[in-house]
Amino acid sequence: MADNISIPAESSKIKVIGQSADKRTKDERLKAACAEFESLFICQLLKVMREAIPKTALFHGGSSEDIYTSMFDQEVARKMAEDRGIGLGKQLYEQVSAAVAKTRRSEIPGSIGREGLKDKETNGVNKDGAQKR
Repeated sequence: MADNISIPAESSKIKVIGQSADKRTKDERLKAACAEFESLFICQLLKVMREAIPKTALFHGGSSEDIYTSMFDQEVARKMAEDRGIGLGKQLYEQVSAAVAKTRRSEIPGSIGREGLKDKETNGVNKDGAQKR
């Protein structure tokens, strides 16, 4: 009987979330991915820092404390990356967006990339401008 229960409100939320994700531009998605990467990096940094602190049996709460601390570190890392962060997300975004722009320019027919003119786009002209024979 419980197998026949459906939750239409939840499924409509999922569709809305999926639609809003599609409407975001590639640039916005890249910024979000870089911020998420920074958040994961900060979380890992906090985890390693906590592991460096010795735990005493008197104050250690066991596995429940470990779970809470992990959740707390994830939230702190997310908030740090969301606000100002440590600059990793911004730096990563600048490098990746520059690489993407460079790749897009090199894919345009007749464009001059880093290596000069591409052979298939030279139309019988050498890189120095002389006519090929």
